[in-house]
Amino acid sequence: MMSIKKWFLPVVISVFLFILNAFWGWWWMNGVFAFVISYFFIKGKGASFLIFFSFVFVFWLFLSIWKDAQSEYVVSQFLSALLGEISPVLTYILTGLTGGFFSGWAAYLGSSLRNISK
Repeated sequence: MMSIKKWFLPVVISVFLFILNAFWGWWWMNGVFAFVISYFFIKGKGASFLIFFSFVFVFWLFLSIWKDAQSEYVVSQFLSALLGEISPVLTYILTGLTGGFFSGWAAYLGSSLRNISK
């Protein structure tokens, strides 16, 4: 189990990079950041998956709601029609799950590579 001091730096780096990437980057860069941060800072494979899955899920959920509100909810209405008239709330959840799983698996791979290479 990592102490608070050991968690502080990876959390600050993650928050900074993900917020920066939300406005000026590509969506898949979150996975690259999760991979690199897990490789250097987080030892447990399961812990790294859960940390990044939950963090990016919540981050993408709120980011998709915020960006959709800026576009007057056009994007969620289009996606819900495209996916078979599902609820716009479900499109937000699917967006969060997509980002969460992608970043979680990238973090898992980063932590696994660390265990293999050392």
